[in-house]
Amino acid sequence: MLWLIIGAPPIATLCLTILASVGLMWEWEKLQGAVNQQRFVWWAGGAALFQMLAYVGQSRLIPWVLLIVLFNRIAIEALRYDGKSQDRQGASRIALSLFGLIYAALPLALLMEIRLLDQGPAWICLALFVIWATDSGAYFTGRAMGNVKLAPRLSPKKTREGAIGGLVVGLSAGTLTAYAFELPLSYGHAFAAAAIISLAGQMGDLVESFFKREAAVKDSGGLIPGHGGLLDRLDSLLFATPLYYAYLLWMGLL
Repeated sequence: MLWLIIGAPPIATLCLTILASVGLMWEWEKLQGAVNQQRFVWWAGGAALFQMLAYVGQSRLIPWVLLIVLFNRIAIEALRYDGKSQDRQGASRIALSLFGLIYAALPLALLMEIRLLDQGPAWICLALFVIWATDSGAYFTGRAMGNVKLAPRLSPKKTREGAIGGLVVGLSAGTLTAYAFELPLSYGHAFAAAAIISLAGQMGDLVESFFKREAAVKDSGGLIPGHGGLLDRLDSLLFATPLYYAYLLWMGLL
């Protein structure tokens, strides 16, 4: 996966983000109950189109795609409505799917746009290395000295000490990565970018745990044997990428 993002040509990254966004939408729909294949085609198509628009530098059209998909789904649900009990959840189902499209597909489109920067692979490495370092730091710190639960009802094994340890390790990884790849960031800005990614990534992990608790499932899917689904693997990245993108935009790097 890492090679497809940073070592392969951008078209390979596009193929990866399309596949991932469609897979994420499938898992999201599964969390909401049985997947209706006709409805899923619309949401999956929107997710794939997000990635293609980012690839050709037309990200500004993504909100319009979102509106087109939304209005079409509303119109179709309205035309099919017959008053039966199973049809009375149509509006809430659309709202959940719309949120899933934004939550699962939009961050990957933003990541695709970052990949197209002059130092795109390095910028993506910064995000990935901070997330991986944060996860590892939180795990080992939590095991060594974790006592106070962070969110016991969502993730009983996570501790506040682990979260702090993960943040410290993530900050170190981000600063070192920015220096190693000679990214145009001062140490202060590298530190700030790493902090945004680390904190948002940890929150993303908890948010995905919340979604799974609501759906009463342990894993978002079984696509990766022994490791759950795509949402389980990409939860931190999905939550961190929009904020990371916003920071790069604010810095004038996008």
